[in-house]
Amino acid sequence: MEDSEGVSISTEAGLVLIAVMVIATAFFVAAEFALIASNRKKIEEEASDGVRSAQVVLGLIKNLSYHLTGAQLGITITAVVLGFIAEPTIAKLIEQPFIDLFGSGLAQPLSLVVAISLVTF
Repeated sequence: MEDSEGVSISTEAGLVLIAVMVIATAFFVAAEFALIASNRKKIEEEASDGVRSAQVVLGLIKNLSYHLTGAQLGITITAVVLGFIAEPTIAKLIEQPFIDLFGSGLAQPLSLVVAISLVTF
C-alpha cells in the first residue's frame, strides 16, 4: 500500500495495523461504556469499605466528563488512523479481482468505493 506521500507498507502489515486499531477502538469504547454504566452507589459503598479498585473507579466517576472526553478522543484518533490504513489496504486486496471482472479502467475506482464502504460501515 502506498499513500500520497509515497510511504509504502505491506498488505500484511496493514492488516495487522487494522486489527490493532480495531482493538484499540474497542478498548476506548468499552472504557466509555463502563464509566457511564457503572453503579455509582455500589461503587461508593465498596470504596468506603476500603476496596481499592472501587476507590480508583470512584475517582474516575467524580471526573466523569474529563474521562469521557479522553475516551472520545481515543475513539476518534483510532478511527481516523484505522481509516487511513484500512482503505488502501482493503483496496489493494480487492483490486485484482475487480481487474479480472471489470478490466483495469473500472477496477481502481470500484475497489476504492468498496473499500471506503467496508471501512465506513
